[in-house]
Amino acid sequence: MIIYDLPPWLIAVFLFAFGAVLGSFLNVCVHRLPKHTGLWESFKGLNHPPSRCPKCGTRILTRDNLPVVGWLALGGRCRACGTRISARYPVIEFLNGLLVVALYFLEVPAGRFAPLSEMPLATPFGPVSAEFPLPDFWHVHTRFLFHLLLLEVLLVASLIDFDLMVIPKSVTDPFIPVGVLGMCLGGLYLLPVHTNHPPVVMSESALWMFDGALRPDWIGSHPHWHGLACGLAGVAAGGLPVLLVRWIGTAVLRQEAMGMGDVYLMAMAGGFLGWQPILVALVLSLFISLATILAASVAGRFLPGLSQGFPFGPFLAAGCAATLFGWPWVWPRTVRLFAEMVNNWAFTAAAAVAMGISLAVLLGLLQAVKAAFGIRPPTAAEGDWTPADQNQYLACERPHEGVGQWERPNWPGGDAGRGQQFERQWRGRL
Repeated sequence: MIIYDLPPWLIAVFLFAFGAVLGSFLNVCVHRLPKHTGLWESFKGLNHPPSRCPKCGTRILTRDNLPVVGWLALGGRCRACGTRISARYPVIEFLNGLLVVALYFLEVPAGRFAPLSEMPLATPFGPVSAEFPLPDFWHVHTRFLFHLLLLEVLLVASLIDFDLMVIPKSVTDPFIPVGVLGMCLGGLYLLPVHTNHPPVVMSESALWMFDGALRPDWIGSHPHWHGLACGLAGVAAGGLPVLLVRWIGTAVLRQEAMGMGDVYLMAMAGGFLGWQPILVALVLSLFISLATILAASVAGRFLPGLSQGFPFGPFLAAGCAATLFGWPWVWPRTVRLFAEMVNNWAFTAAAAVAMGISLAVLLGLLQAVKAAFGIRPPTAAEGDWTPADQNQYLACERPHEGVGQWERPNWPGGDAGRGQQFERQWRGRL
């Protein structure tokens, strides 16, 4: 039976369950990937050892591992020792189930064998049936899985960055070629790598309306090469601007402005989305970050480490997700600008240089304001314990027995360092 024959509510229930199971796996990725440096070791660590209670070491039963339901059945505590289990696990599982449902109904048109033109993300610049080797039914589902993979990777990277202020390369690097190779299938892009510049008029609904040929002929004639061009251009457009911000910010602020993990994250996302959407995502991420910081400041609840820096990865991921979900609204307001950028390289180069200079000036003004108030940039020597090291240490370690990720069981030195050596002796645990 084809899934189009099923009622929407039943499809939503199945997809939510599927997304919750994926969310359970994402929790494992968030917990285990940062513990390894090598790529192969990181992936091996996802499967072994089996999930256990971090305090008593009891292996978690299969029925207790059921997404959301298992946590609720246990009352949020370990079955063996009663240690409280963070509510973050079922929350991520629940939200990921909603994410899968929302993305599916965004990507897949209603109705059996509906054409691509009825897809909610369809635009006059979007892919056509001739660019994909399989029927439309398989096309839309392939594109749904393609974008779902992107969102799941972004979610894992955001959670790790929020916890540890770092994005491991094992989260991003393997998926850069996956995005580019996926684009090579043809028909998975949001906007072609090149668009013509037809006459433009303004409609009553304030949306841009286009006349004439919208895409060059070679795109339809060579869909696989065009997909490769989309992926590679997206990787460059996602990674290079963030790398430029990192260089300029580090030079002006005299401290690391952004991590390389952010660079790899946007390069990876660009391989899935293409160069135009990833530039939109960068702009949206800036507005989302500013709005979040201002809202937190007004409410009096500052983000962790805001005085010395905050993880930008979650904002970058939010910009990518907002671009994907809002693409039917975004593309009419941006495609004319992108067409001008392609057809006028002098304009593109001038805009890039102006943005770089503006960034340097703004960062310089920020440093001048800090100097006026007596705030001097840090001058940590190589090998010193920096504020970033302290943030990562506090995020990984806890002052209680059996909770810290870096705990050394049965080693008196660790207990003495935490002031717990005599307590453990008194409890007979040594």
